[in-house]
Amino acid sequence: MNKKILFVLFAACTLLYGCDQTQELKPHTEFKSEKNEHYTLEARYPKFNIEALDAKITSVLDKYIDQCDKESKEESKEKWFKPFELAIDNKVQIVAERYASINLQAYYFTGGAHGMTFNNTINYDANKKSFLSVTGIAGANSSQLVSLVKAKLKKQIGGGNFVDEGVTGIESLKNFVITEEGIKFVFDPYEVASYMQGTVSTEVSYDEYEFNLEINQ
Repeated sequence: MNKKILFVLFAACTLLYGCDQTQELKPHTEFKSEKNEHYTLEARYPKFNIEALDAKITSVLDKYIDQCDKESKEESKEKWFKPFELAIDNKVQIVAERYASINLQAYYFTGGAHGMTFNNTINYDANKKSFLSVTGIAGANSSQLVSLVKAKLKKQIGGGNFVDEGVTGIESLKNFVITEEGIKFVFDPYEVASYMQGTVSTEVSYDEYEFNLEINQ
């Protein structure tokens, strides 16, 4: 095969596929630690070497660090003040070799009886090089999905008022992770249950609902 033909093939590949149609999902763990007179920070988070995805992860970290820095400096003037604590950890699942599902869990303590835990999920399709939203994966039957999740939560935690107040529509299900078996919806303390029950999650299997995902069952 001469050089001219090789060049034509390479050009066609670049135009049609960018010669990199599917991005590899091989995360590694990064660490960030800081201690000063206002707060302590311990963060463990994934890095994929995919610009858009890494930027999204960094934006979540920066949001909590900036908030902690600002609020701790404001409260440091009070007599009762003790340095704030911010701890960020993560769970990553790679499904079907194309979906990266990440939960960045932040524990934020500002004093008082206890701190608060916040879940921040990011879902990325490496084939389409795009982020997934709950409205996107739910499709046209989103009201059916909401009803299904509410029923599961009520059966799981044995209460209705918290669930009815916490799950009012499809946007209430914005925190989700993709698993091999289905979609797991994640709720912060107080969202659908009391603080004592902590982070609550419930899973809807692919057999129970047809999500807009390409996963071989």
